[in-house]
Amino acid sequence: MENLRKFDWGIFIPMIFLISFGVLVIYSTDPGLAAEQAVFGLFGLILYFFVAFTQTDYFKIFSPFFYFLALTLLTATLFIGILSHGAVRWIPLFLGGVTLQTSELAKFLLIVVLAAFFSSRFWRGNIRSFLICLFIITPPILLVFWQPDLGTTLVIFSIWMLMLVGSGFKVKYLIIFGLAAILVSPILWHSLKAYQRQRLTTFLSPSADPLGAGYHILQSRIAIGSGQIFGRGFGQGTQSRLRFLPEYHNDFIFAALSEEWGLVGDFLILIIFTFMLFRILILYDRAVQPFSKLLCLGVFSMIFSQFAINIGMNLGLAPVTGIPLPLISSGGSSLVTTVLCLGVVQSTVLHKET
Repeated sequence: MENLRKFDWGIFIPMIFLISFGVLVIYSTDPGLAAEQAVFGLFGLILYFFVAFTQTDYFKIFSPFFYFLALTLLTATLFIGILSHGAVRWIPLFLGGVTLQTSELAKFLLIVVLAAFFSSRFWRGNIRSFLICLFIITPPILLVFWQPDLGTTLVIFSIWMLMLVGSGFKVKYLIIFGLAAILVSPILWHSLKAYQRQRLTTFLSPSADPLGAGYHILQSRIAIGSGQIFGRGFGQGTQSRLRFLPEYHNDFIFAALSEEWGLVGDFLILIIFTFMLFRILILYDRAVQPFSKLLCLGVFSMIFSQFAINIGMNLGLAPVTGIPLPLISSGGSSLVTTVLCLGVVQSTVLHKET
């Protein structure tokens, strides 16, 4: 009962709203997929409460196992993964055809691992400890990049960078690291797959190839624009229902909901996400232990980066990278992972140490 009195509704209620709204948007074009998403949502909620009522210190204790699990899953994906949309990101779970996108679960596991490392005696905020951290984060980043999954690679990199700053790493070292990254960027460019380079160049001029590489961005803009202020109405989105808008259930679900719910729906989603993100930052500020603070910061970075990239991609302000909109896009792996991360934040509230 004491834990229930400390329960933070400022995270829980927005999470429930976003999951429900996502199911509703999916239902407007595919009731069967919406039912599946609802089942994943319920399963995620069970895990949410399990994680929330688990002592936060246990996550730190099991962080070495989490790191081993992340590497094992990502490595297994390269060998037994299922090919879809030109990438190998999913492994079969042999549960009625259910698959797991390992890079999604890896985000949760790595947030715990990084929080444990940055709050340990091995982290001194100097170059030596930075190199140790770089040694830890490089294998999972490369394994995700090789799938290939550029979007999730960027998200994991964003998580690492913000947690690095939050751990007290000196700014001058970050500047040196940034300059080094600029120097190796030509190598990274040539290591991208051909379609990934095409997506980045198409972002600059989508109208140059409206029926090819620029098709996704142009159709997304049409869908968003056609929604106007109040939208076309529930189930009346022609771009999604007639399949002009690709990936309208996941990557471009923001465009689909914009067409049906208009600017009013967009504004509502932005308010709810902003409220939830600010709430996580407030809990970060209130957390007592460094490990708890870093967990909150890592979850904030994950949700914010995916939110910003997905909406930027839908608006044509960012390259198409295949990033889902947290809690709203279809996909069990993404939904359950985000709920797990929010459960960890809730755990820092329920088990705060003074």
